[in-house]
Amino acid sequence: NADVITYSKAVYFGDKLIGIAGGEIFVDDFIKEIASIKINKTGYMTLMDNNFNFLYHPNKDFKNLNGIF
Repeated sequence: NADVITYSKAVYFGDKLIGIAGGEIFVDDFIKEIASIKINKTGYMTLMDNNFNFLYHPNKDFKNLNGIF
């Protein structure tokens, strides 16, 4: 019962579909990784969904990118 990011891509040989390649990453693991990345002295990384809701932001008060501006 975990959130997962899945990426998949069709693999072709010429015009013939030969399979699907893909991978998954647990969102919690990904958040731990990006939270540990520091960009210069004050920079940071964020993770958003397609509606600009923050899945991770170091300031937990920020819920959506539109709410910052």
